[in-house]
Amino acid sequence: MRRYIDPDEVPDADLVALATKSFASFAHPAVTPVVPIAGGLHILELFHGPTLAFKDVALQFLGNLFEYFLQRRPQLRPLTVLGATSGDTGSAAIYGLRGRAGVEIVVLHPRGRISPVQQLQMTTVLDANVHNVAVPGTFDDCQNLVKELFGDVAFKRRYGLTAINSINWARILAQTVYYFAAFFQLQRAQPAVTEVRTVRATTRRSATPGADRFPGARAPQRGWSQVNVVVPTGNFGDVLAGYYARAMGLPIRVRRRRRPRRSGGGRRRLGSCWRSRFHPPPAADAGASDEPKRHPAAVLRHGVLQAAGRGAPDALAGDGHPGVVQL
Repeated sequence: MRRYIDPDEVPDADLVALATKSFASFAHPAVTPVVPIAGGLHILELFHGPTLAFKDVALQFLGNLFEYFLQRRPQLRPLTVLGATSGDTGSAAIYGLRGRAGVEIVVLHPRGRISPVQQLQMTTVLDANVHNVAVPGTFDDCQNLVKELFGDVAFKRRYGLTAINSINWARILAQTVYYFAAFFQLQRAQPAVTEVRTVRATTRRSATPGADRFPGARAPQRGWSQVNVVVPTGNFGDVLAGYYARAMGLPIRVRRRRRPRRSGGGRRRLGSCWRSRFHPPPAADAGASDEPKRHPAAVLRHGVLQAAGRGAPDALAGDGHPGVVQL
């Protein structure tokens, strides 16, 4: 993250302290360990945070970052952190921001459409700065309300609105970390990788997609293996973080996997992903993902993202590169 955070804003020692503090609440010493299964397949375990959600990695850091700037700059007005959730974002954000001075957190969730565990994780937190709002409808309805409020510039300034969803770049930046962590764990575990194949992007404008747009981005070094990563995703924020990690020079291929839409209410194709009006399973109830709009080059030009079908694990194991499935 150092390359994207000005040292004048957050000095090296403070950045290390923020990261250390953020990951101290994780139950595993490796924070996000990579566990081998068989046949070159591995599981990236993202459930060791305080709410058992992968978003703990980013939102623990984001909570500490908000507090850091408020303490360093007393002249800053109090923040109102606003977000929409289908379950996991809300609980992770609340545990990252509960009890912090100068911060109010307001979380919108679809009434009756989140898991009982996640509902309890959110609604049983009694800190005075935590506010839960149940909204009739779907996650997309909650997200649309958030967008509308952020679009009202006067309202945003009056209440000091800031975001916890993936519209906040700091959250996406923090999520890129576990892609790098997974890759380097695999490198340490498999130092004698003989097959070498970097990401096939040399016919593009640069050897690394986005290298001309991202400061500090480098092409993958020779001798490193490509790693295939399967990402189960709802609103595509996790996939977006993987795209940026690759654009920074990490030799990975990100394969997204969405749960099938079984309910009624038409759907239409959007780029390389499906959009649907309603999706009942909690924590993936995002019918209209915003992330493809934020990185259309990834979906439409660079070929960074690939759909992973039912045979995704077999495909990963059979192409000669280590495979990692997020869990």
